Amino acid sequence: MPFASSDPMIQRSTTAEVRTLDSAEWEHLIERTQNPSFLQDESWGKVKGCFGWKATRIGVIGQEGNPVTGLQLLTRTIRPLKFLPGIGIAYIPRGPIGTVATTTFPALLSKAVVVASKSGASFLRIEPPIESFGTVKPVLKEFGFTRHKEFIQIRATGYVDLTPLPNDILARFKSKTRYNIRLSERHGVKLRIATEMSDLDSFYKMTVVTGERDGFAVHGQEYYNRIWHTCQPDRGHLLIASVEEQDVAALFTVRCGSVATYLYGASTGAHRRAMPNYCLQWNAMKWGREMGCTTYDLWGMQDPEISNDPMAGVNRFKEGFRPEPILHPGAYDLKLNQLAYQALTRVILPVRSTWESVRSGKTPASPPI
Repeated sequence: MPFASSDPMIQRSTTAEVRTLDSAEWEHLIERTQNPSFLQDESWGKVKGCFGWKATRIGVIGQEGNPVTGLQLLTRTIRPLKFLPGIGIAYIPRGPIGTVATTTFPALLSKAVVVASKSGASFLRIEPPIESFGTVKPVLKEFGFTRHKEFIQIRATGYVDLTPLPNDILARFKSKTRYNIRLSERHGVKLRIATEMSDLDSFYKMTVVTGERDGFAVHGQEYYNRIWHTCQPDRGHLLIASVEEQDVAALFTVRCGSVATYLYGASTGAHRRAMPNYCLQWNAMKWGREMGCTTYDLWGMQDPEISNDPMAGVNRFKEGFRPEPILHPGAYDLKLNQLAYQALTRVILPVRSTWESVRSGKTPASPPI
């Protein structure tokens, strides 16, 4: 789809050098991004590559020869018959990253549209981060993107500042949260870092129990195992809490640049009075700080624009850490094939989601795609 704009500043941006980036260039960009999401990390692209997705990392090259902004594009398409167009999705989760400027972002997005079209995708969906949305939004409008009511990633979250000293971070928490952290220590909660397959097995069993209890779907065990193996040794951190030699809770944190993200949590429900989840969160934050992170992303809180948001149940727990509320913009779609887009978004994906819900007896979760 050719891109044309009446804005001369946007037209000039098409002269920027835009190309795919290698691992070193991408890491350079990640390290220079404010609050980068793990969804834009190369390791996440590798994880998704094991489950049918293809990751392409594209960047704008600055005057000094280094990338200044970029995005990781995930595509998943099929072509039922060679003589028919492909059908599928192209997706940019929490991108772009880097220094996003009106003069260069259009060229980057134009390249992403070309890659998406060549892959056979029916539409391109982008869920940009709030940090760059002021620049991104008018460009999306120029390209013809429209806001979609459905989104893949949870919009609302909270950031905990990890830059102060640990005692000062702790002092900012609500008094009840501080009390419960100390209570977990007095009740003999012990933590260990997962290093063996038996640890992953324990984590998955607790994840299944949590899903059945709280009514949300879970991935297969191979999915979680793949994330853990891909993120080792310094991109992922799986902590398991035990009481009286019984595993009772677990927390999986991932790191990308300056951000550590609480990705998955699980518990059996046993020994709740020992407050193992408070102990896990506090130690995950300390791990993130030790890894050089300045932000801890609590990954999912109640969306103020959704009255019956199922995430409301976790708010009381997470608000105890006094996070800064963050609300990302949501999803924007560019239709590349009108008929296939309507079939996917109105029929195929909703039916699939409903079928999985009926089959499992659970509410479809919103795990990272």
